[in-house]
Amino acid sequence: MKGNGNILFLVGFMGSGKTHYGKLLSLFYEVPFLDLDAIIEAEEGMTISSIFETKGEDYFRERETAVLRTIVGSFSTNIKKNGNKFPIFGVLSCGGGTALNISIIDSKYGTKLI
Repeated sequence: MKGNGNILFLVGFMGSGKTHYGKLLSLFYEVPFLDLDAIIEAEEGMTISSIFETKGEDYFRERETAVLRTIVGSFSTNIKKNGNKFPIFGVLSCGGGTALNISIIDSKYGTKLI
């Protein structure tokens, strides 16, 4: 079965198991796993809480949206090139606030919120 443009977004509070279960799901489905907050922390060189303290929530949400768009675009490109035998082509761990942006991303890239 070829992938149909779905990304499994895991959204929840800190410590709820998104990373743990996301890694397990990515192994099961043989797709990439990414952690949105970890990517932002690496790019910014500071923790999420430090970003909130020093740059504010608005800045963080802008970065979060930009990184989310890049990730979804990357997943979309890879599936078109490589195909996939499962109906999803990526697992993405997100913080609770990310849910506000997912519908925008879905409409742009044709992905579906699962």
